[in-house]
Amino acid sequence: MTKKEAEILVQNYLAKNLKGFSIIPESTMESESCFAIFYQSDEYLKSKKIEDMAIGQGPTIVSKIDGKLFQTGSGRFVEDSINSFEKYGDPYLEKDNSRIILSLDKNASIESSSMISILKKITGKGILESKQILTDLTNGGTIDFENELTENEFEQLNKLGFIIDYPWLN
Repeated sequence: MTKKEAEILVQNYLAKNLKGFSIIPESTMESESCFAIFYQSDEYLKSKKIEDMAIGQGPTIVSKIDGKLFQTGSGRFVEDSINSFEKYGDPYLEKDNSRIILSLDKNASIESSSMISILKKITGKGILESKQILTDLTNGGTIDFENELTENEFEQLNKLGFIIDYPWLN
């Protein structure tokens, strides 16, 4: 799907469901699998007066694969909605910062004692379990656990070659 086709889909949706609104083509954002198309009230687009501005709506996310439309709100950063769509095909998912998915960069040099030490600290597991986790990660596995990392722990993990990701909530 092209940008123009996506914008036409959203403009047709607006004409049918939200009269008095138009897309703002110069604001359209594009990612690998979707477009984020912004719109505003025709009154505001004409007058540019703040009192004519509609508030609360976010962009419409349009899937490049099937043209499906997702209406978003302004309560979330557009980049987060796009990121959610990129990862899970759903712009409404939000990051769960209390859970972590940890993997290991396949090019990381293994510093066993440091890696086991940080794994022990952040997972609350013993040395043997932490060694097994490191073995699993070295073999391409992941570990999913609950913890809110401190900035220092996050930096230590990055330096050692760990990849930190967060699951997404609906």
